Amino acid sequence: MTAPVQTTASSDATGLSTSQGAMLVAKREIVTTARSKAYIWGLIVTIAVIVLVIGGQKLLGSLFASAAGVNSDERVVTTLDTEQLKQVGIDAERVDSVEQAIEKVRAGDAGSAIVSGAEASGATLYDDSGEQVQFTGEEPVVVLAKDGTPHSIIDALTIAPATAMVDEPDTELSPMVTYVAGIFLGMIFMTGVVGYAARIAQNVVEEKASRIVELLLVTVRPRTILAGKVIGGTVLAVVQVAAVVIAALATLAATGQLSGGDFGDPGALTVGLIWFAVLFVVGFMLFAALYAGVASTVSRPEDVPSATSVLTFVAMVPYILVIMFNTNQTVLTWLSYIPISSPVAMPLRLFAGTAAWWEPLLALTVLVATTVLFLWLGARIYENTVLRSGRVKLKDALQEA
Repeated sequence: MTAPVQTTASSDATGLSTSQGAMLVAKREIVTTARSKAYIWGLIVTIAVIVLVIGGQKLLGSLFASAAGVNSDERVVTTLDTEQLKQVGIDAERVDSVEQAIEKVRAGDAGSAIVSGAEASGATLYDDSGEQVQFTGEEPVVVLAKDGTPHSIIDALTIAPATAMVDEPDTELSPMVTYVAGIFLGMIFMTGVVGYAARIAQNVVEEKASRIVELLLVTVRPRTILAGKVIGGTVLAVVQVAAVVIAALATLAATGQLSGGDFGDPGALTVGLIWFAVLFVVGFMLFAALYAGVASTVSRPEDVPSATSVLTFVAMVPYILVIMFNTNQTVLTWLSYIPISSPVAMPLRLFAGTAAWWEPLLALTVLVATTVLFLWLGARIYENTVLRSGRVKLKDALQEA
């Protein structure tokens, strides 16, 4: 029987500084993965699916509405001369007063109304943000609508009109929108963690099985290797998340769903996505360190899924819980402070406008503190098991010196 393999790396690995070694390992991880066809095609397919889903649902909605004969949004009423409007391609129904025009729009009998500025100056109207707007009466034309802005009518007019809404807009997102947003953010976080953190775990075991890690340890320390892998994996994951978010926003803008208010206030959406990116980076590092540490406790690539199964389940928790409780503000508030779910729950609350400005800062502080703890934990496990053969219990890995 052979003698047991040394369980910890030598402390003489000082060929490179810690930062140089970590960046060298990170570069190796990024270049190796980015050159693989699986990564490239996976990124292309993911972006294509996002574009098709967002663009397709808008197209299907328009087709179904057309097939069902839903054309009230195209009806226009006006207090102005209908013959002049016909000359610019607008077929409008004449009404006697601005009050009648507003009532028809409010009741859904017409999609928009065209009135003069003098008539609009005496009516109670609102802008897109919900603030009451008061016209001076000098505006030549005012276009009124119930929800959003009737771009087709505005584009048809030969002069730039003022616009307003007949009712104060509802600033709260509909349950369906929050549900879709929860699925979108949860799916990105879960696939990012499971996809790239699991890739890190697989690479750890492959290097261990092929003994490449022994060559690396001649130059750099175990903790440096782990740091490089976490950095490299984070960069790759962020690239995919950024590509998906940009593709989603571009598709929403191209289909008119962003400016049309279908997904709420564009400003709140932007803030939510920025915070999602920040929290995602920190949250991914937490999982990446744990995946790498736990994977180092086994020696065969086929054992990685079973060793990391608990972590995979934990990564799915925010996706499941945020979908289940996306309309329950109490539960969603608690989820926005729990480290494993805050990268999804907090941006969703910001998106809906239910979180105060200081709340994401507090959530980030909690997440950073937790991530530092788990980075230390993952590094300790990796350092104590990376040179050991066979399967090592986590209890033993933590207790080894």
